[in-house]
This record gives sequence, structure tokens and C-alpha cells, in this order.
Amino acid sequence: MSDFRLPSGSIGNREVSNADGNQITQDKVYHLTKYTERFGLAIGAMPTTQEVILFQADKAGQLGPDISAALNDSGTSTSVSFDVKKNGATVLTAAINVVHGSGDRVQVAGTFASAAAQAYAVGDVLSCAVTATSTTGAQGPMLNYQRIEQGD
Repeated sequence: MSDFRLPSGSIGNREVSNADGNQITQDKVYHLTKYTERFGLAIGAMPTTQEVILFQADKAGQLGPDISAALNDSGTSTSVSFDVKKNGATVLTAAINVVHGSGDRVQVAGTFASAAAQAYAVGDVLSCAVTATSTTGAQGPMLNYQRIEQGD
């Protein structure tokens, strides 16, 4: 037996009843939220080696489907890596490495190690470790990630 899937946009507000017992329940609703972490630095600030907490989960969810990093200005001799961690262990197959050849504001995609690595539970702490190996002319580091959580 396969899943039954409706075409995108085929169900709207008018097709969902607000009568008690006929509403779409919370366990069928998911929120996809996009975030950008700037590591407390201004747009023209040089990347520094540091680790910051992205969030502590107050409900279960998962990271993704996409994750990427970039520099506002990729500089002339640059190598900055971004490693996302869950409770201190990496969730990526390898750190995302942004170099001067990546280009200004070009998102360099990361790859999650597994679906299990993407999942987080209540209380898990997600962080990002930045390692700035070479930063000549580099400015404005950013990590872009998404979170999917079930509705309240």
C-alpha cells in the first residue's frame, strides 16, 4: 500500500472545518523555520574561532533539510570552517569549509551525517564551532539552517 498524497495547494482554509472534532490536529502540523546565526559579529567583522550555542531544544524536531555557511566577503586568503554539533558531537559528514574562492555571500552547503544526526530531543543543545584558519579580508560569517518541529 502506498501513501495517498494530494496535489500541492489543493487544500486551503475553506476546506478545513472549525467545528469541534473536525479540525486538523496538532500532530499533523509541522513548522519549518529558517535561521541565520551571525556569531555576534557585525557585517564587516572578521570571523573568529569560537563556538556558540544555536539553541536548546524545548521540543523534539529535526535540522534541515538544508544547512549552509557563507561569508559576506570571502576575502583574499580565507579558510573558515563551520561544524554543527548536537550535545558536543558533530551532525555533519564534514565541517562546512568556506574559502576565498567560494565567493562573497555564496552559500556553501553542508551534508548531514544521517537522519538520526538531524533529529533532536527536548533538552538537546545545538551549537556551531567556527574555526578561522586564515581570514585575510574575510568578513561577516553566517550559518543558515532550518528547524522542523511539530505544531503546538
